[in-house]
Amino acid sequence: MIEFNFDQLPALLPRYLRAAFAGLPGRRPGADIVIPQIRATADAVIAEPDRVQRCRQLLNHPDDGLLPPTFPQMLAAPLHLSVLTAREFPLRAGGIVHLANTIQVLEPIAQDQELQLVVTLKDQEDTARGIELTMHTAAVVAGRVVWKAESLMLSRQPTSVKRRRRAPRPSPGSLREVDTWRAKRNVGRRYATLSGDYNPIHLSAATARAFGFRAAIAHGMWSFGRSIAGLSRFLQPPYGVEAEFRRPLLLPARVRLLLDTVDARHFELVDATSGKAYLAGFLNLDTP
Repeated sequence: MIEFNFDQLPALLPRYLRAAFAGLPGRRPGADIVIPQIRATADAVIAEPDRVQRCRQLLNHPDDGLLPPTFPQMLAAPLHLSVLTAREFPLRAGGIVHLANTIQVLEPIAQDQELQLVVTLKDQEDTARGIELTMHTAAVVAGRVVWKAESLMLSRQPTSVKRRRRAPRPSPGSLREVDTWRAKRNVGRRYATLSGDYNPIHLSAATARAFGFRAAIAHGMWSFGRSIAGLSRFLQPPYGVEAEFRRPLLLPARVRLLLDTVDARHFELVDATSGKAYLAGFLNLDTP
């Protein structure tokens, strides 16, 4: 296990720039690469009140004195990048794609609560698409884990694994609308100022077109966080929420949040016109 320990969160910008540009044209290994387990820890982390308030407004989260459920993951971004830009990490961080995310809120976290944040990269799996990795993030208070998350990520690499037909996804029951909103044209820029993720695909149509998109796309974690806020009346800690990112949300867009009427666990965020899903997920209301 490779470990990095910080008294406080390290600076985000240098790590973001390193992730975006270091190693170009790329540290692109062949198949059969083994990724080491890497951990980064920061003690005495307290969220900035103004940042929390701006996050609440952007996610439509209630002003309840608590951290929004996705906020600890955003807070831990400098640790994530410390891991992905470590000298021992053999892949190009700038090419990694976020496939899915799971969050467990075990206890409510007050916005002024001092946290220890622990990030661990492990659980490598070679697939036909490339190497899948899981980034584990935990928020700890007085020695107990009060929040944790898993981010499934993909680095597109040649591997020896043959493509297999994916099992069909379970069909939800009847879905009903529980919320709807307009994802505004500037939401990518606004979320970038909060998260520090200034990937050009999120900032404007002009910068997104350089990467093959006809318009800027929303951050997946904004879509996820906004969806959790729309489902908040069904959630009481402890609970878990998981989401798979299906397709880019091109800005601007009108979206609908749908919930399964049969078991009230399956949800989807869909385009209001086409009905195509941007993300699909499940609520786990039995999280211990």
